[in-house]
Amino acid sequence: MKQATLLLAATLAALAGGARADAVKLNNKLSYDPVTVKGFSDGALNFLFGQTAKLESLENIAQITLAADAQFSQAEEALAKGQYQEALAAYAAAAKTAADWRKGLILCRQSQAAQKAGQSELAVKCWLDAVDAMTPGVGILALHPKGFAKAPANDAAIALLTAKLKTVKAEAYALAIRQTLVDLLQAQGKDSEAGALATEMNTRPAASTPISVSPAAPAPGPVKPPTTRSGNPASPAPVPKLTSDGESNILRDAGNLVKSSQFDRAAKIMQDNLRSLHDENLSQGLLILGEAQLGQAASAAEGSELARQAALNCMRVVAFYPTSEEAPRAMLLAGRANQKIGNTAAAQAAYQQVLARYGQNPAAKEASAALEALNKKIVPVQK
Repeated sequence: MKQATLLLAATLAALAGGARADAVKLNNKLSYDPVTVKGFSDGALNFLFGQTAKLESLENIAQITLAADAQFSQAEEALAKGQYQEALAAYAAAAKTAADWRKGLILCRQSQAAQKAGQSELAVKCWLDAVDAMTPGVGILALHPKGFAKAPANDAAIALLTAKLKTVKAEAYALAIRQTLVDLLQAQGKDSEAGALATEMNTRPAASTPISVSPAAPAPGPVKPPTTRSGNPASPAPVPKLTSDGESNILRDAGNLVKSSQFDRAAKIMQDNLRSLHDENLSQGLLILGEAQLGQAASAAEGSELARQAALNCMRVVAFYPTSEEAPRAMLLAGRANQKIGNTAAAQAAYQQVLARYGQNPAAKEASAALEALNKKIVPVQK
């Protein structure tokens, strides 16, 4: 009955308002209206605003109106108003007839609405279904549910993720699942289990199974384990941290070495000290290491492997610190690293993600130029 009522309301609204175009409203209140939505891939919406092509991360979008889908538009309006149960009912109705890219879009929105409604099991299920329905690139993996509060439904979500983890071969996908599991375990107060999983994430080898059509996605490595709810390290054997002054000196010295093209020395400093950095500086440390490795790759015999490691470290910044000031440049460098090893599709995806997620950052200008040149097949080799 509720779904029928929502459909009727959406239909009446469409009839009353006449023919409507697509529209996109961002979380920062900026609106694009009218637009023509062209598709959805790797967690980003592709649309035309006039003659300008736009790519916007779903994380940045508050509301989408699709003129041809009244049910989906009704769900989006309910989501924007904080009416999460109504939104979930309308998304479920829209999903019954959805095809192609719309299926993945609806699943991602269902996951977001379920998370806000406190339905962690549904949020996890919809996210897993969305990743399975699409190419598991870094954008859609970054949409994994997060920020859980303690709730009985979390145990079912944990069981769902644990079962899925046994079947996943792509390491980037597995990492996103493990990170979600750590968050859920901590929310349930299971700090010992969360700590054991965080330690496993820290000690697993680099990814051996690539993710297609995406930048080199985040793989386990020197990522600091999360802390327990009491504030103590979740890992049973935490690495001693540097003093504030010592940390600042290391980051400054390594950064200056990168600027002066002394990449070997910079990489050595960061590899020796990365695990001792405090969380607030880890994104900077990972970026410096990634940039140093990319510089090393320019002349080393094993350049492809160094470039791959550079891409992985840069994507760790984006995956674990997406709002940090280092994230835009890290995504840009991930594109350059993938370009270096000849992974054109991954480089394009990385540059597109810079534009979609960090469009106002100076890195977006470089990404736009690199993407344009790459599309013309005339990209120069960059350090």
